[in-house]
Amino acid sequence: MRFFRRESISAEWVYKRAPWAILGLGLAMRLAGLDKGIWLDEFSSVNRIIGADFLHDLRTYDHPPLYLVLLRLWSRIAIQEEFLRLLSVLFGVATLAVVMAWVKQYARAGSLIAGLCCATWPMMLRYSQEIRGYSLLLFGVALAFFFVTRLASAPDKTSGYAGLAFSLSIVVASHAVGIMLLVSICLWAAATPVLWKKENRGRVLVAMALPVAVFIFLFFVFLRINKSSAEWWIPEFSAALIASTAKEIFGYEKMMWPWQVIQKRLPFGGEVFEILAKLLMAGFGTALFVLGNWKRSWPLLLAAICYWLQLAAYSVFMLPILWYRTALPGLIPFFGFLGVHVATMAQKPLRIFFTAGIFLICSVFSASWMLGEAWRPYEYWRAGAKALAADLQPHDLVILYPDYIAGPVTYYLALPAEAVAAINLETGAAEIKKRIAAQITRRKDLEMTFSVFLLHRSDLSTQRNSAHLQQLLEILETELGRPTDRKHWDSLTLLRHEHRRLSR
Repeated sequence: MRFFRRESISAEWVYKRAPWAILGLGLAMRLAGLDKGIWLDEFSSVNRIIGADFLHDLRTYDHPPLYLVLLRLWSRIAIQEEFLRLLSVLFGVATLAVVMAWVKQYARAGSLIAGLCCATWPMMLRYSQEIRGYSLLLFGVALAFFFVTRLASAPDKTSGYAGLAFSLSIVVASHAVGIMLLVSICLWAAATPVLWKKENRGRVLVAMALPVAVFIFLFFVFLRINKSSAEWWIPEFSAALIASTAKEIFGYEKMMWPWQVIQKRLPFGGEVFEILAKLLMAGFGTALFVLGNWKRSWPLLLAAICYWLQLAAYSVFMLPILWYRTALPGLIPFFGFLGVHVATMAQKPLRIFFTAGIFLICSVFSASWMLGEAWRPYEYWRAGAKALAADLQPHDLVILYPDYIAGPVTYYLALPAEAVAAINLETGAAEIKKRIAAQITRRKDLEMTFSVFLLHRSDLSTQRNSAHLQQLLEILETELGRPTDRKHWDSLTLLRHEHRRLSR
């Protein structure tokens, strides 16, 4: 008697159900850790949508307004951090769906590979949760590539040109770097000869003209950015910056996560494990590039490289803008490249091997995210505010350095104006001493015990002005002595100086 009947699972069965499984995975990953707490840039978004003069805040911001407009409408339902993040989650899942639909036009298996990468890639997960416009930007980029590819097979359909114009308009209305995507899209279209036939060329140019017009209106008419007073915080272009950005974009540290776990258990073999991991990753990547089918995949990689080269060129000749966030849109064509490159390999054993390798990498990314990264705040404003609230007394003074950290601190902790001294990065030593001494003297005159708390943030801007922080620390030590307590959370440090009333 046969108790079990073995039935083969057809490829068609897999192709029908796997996309839904990948979408479910992508959604579940993005819903993890929505309550991690806001960081400085997210506070900037929240602060603008709750402001009394929303239009003025839009026009004086250094980013295009589309995301903030949508976030403002979304916040009418609820204003909690977790709910605000859901808008980015929706765009993140929509991006995943569009990427799979786009790559499916080349290869069904490739769409699953690209979708799995999009669902689990560390940078995609992070920016599918943040209260920032990057998830909307990525959604527009994915849509643009989808419509260009559709036009290649159906150049007579007006809807394709309208979709391309619409998606690129989303891109340029979401972030300033969006204009650079137009060049990548043009190169992509140039690799599609049918779009440059006489009867189609004009419609392609018209579709490109709309986002260019949107960009010109936003950046030369609508936005009123005071460029002279703005401080650009991105470091100068360098080989080290390229390396660190590439590591972030391609998830290098998260790929190393299993080896880091092993090193904690077996520290004596740490160096060996690290070398083995690097050799394995280098060998896998080299073999993937060498053995793939470049005939169909090269335009996708070209589109990604073209975008990244534009960032590099602008950083060299104009203003430093190369950073992992600005490099993020290049991942969309890169995922398409991976999917098509592997799925179109001539030998089936190679397809299976590299698909399994990518699946393993995505599994590592997923484990790293769900076991730690999803729940870890990017900056510890909530923890800092909580520590302050636990010890703060009525006559205490809180010094915030630099002054732009006041927003996220007061977001979590309501502080009276007389209890706060926010120090600007450009404040000179004499002015710092005058302000702090006056605040301390006034409290000493009350003949009461009080504490002075210094909460400072270490970032590229404060590192460039490190002398100011050192002067501030010296002033506090001169007035009150060394700190009696110190707490530290990554880039945030809280120092406490205590002054006790002298007994008579």
